[in-house]
Amino acid sequence: RLLQRKTELEEMRVTLREKQRELTTELKERKRSARAEQRDVDRLERPSITALVYHATGKLEQQLDSERAEAKAAQEAYVSAVRKMEDIESQLRDAEAQLTALETGQQRYEQLLEQKRNAIKAVCGADADKIIGKEQTLAFLEGQITRLKEAYGTGRTARGAVNSVLSSLEHASIQNSLARGRGLIN
Repeated sequence: RLLQRKTELEEMRVTLREKQRELTTELKERKRSARAEQRDVDRLERPSITALVYHATGKLEQQLDSERAEAKAAQEAYVSAVRKMEDIESQLRDAEAQLTALETGQQRYEQLLEQKRNAIKAVCGADADKIIGKEQTLAFLEGQITRLKEAYGTGRTARGAVNSVLSSLEHASIQNSLARGRGLIN
């Protein structure tokens, strides 16, 4: 189970780093867009030829409202991307902390196992290797039993789903036969 969890965490870390790279590009684009939209608003709010033309046509306020809405939407998109990045970075830190804890735990386990082997050798002498071999076999078999139980449970769940689908198909077939018998379907 620890090895499986470690593999899951490593895969998660790869996926999160990939998302982080993609989001970095998106963040740059969102920031550029937000700045550009704000420049459009600023250009209309200060004296400029563009502002004068809109003012002369009576559409300055309408254009300002439109540009402000675009600037606000662009800023909100940027803030949303920043939040996504913060979330991804948090998940990445969590995954790396869990990986570190697993690796530390694995190292501690190996140390304790070595101490146990040495203690057995000190007490049992020549029979120590046989005892250690039997313990390793027992641990392996216990792991196999656990995996078999999990597989059995998964199989039962799958069988239940298949039976449900078969029951639905059988019910549909009966309904189809009844409908044909009544002349409803050609």
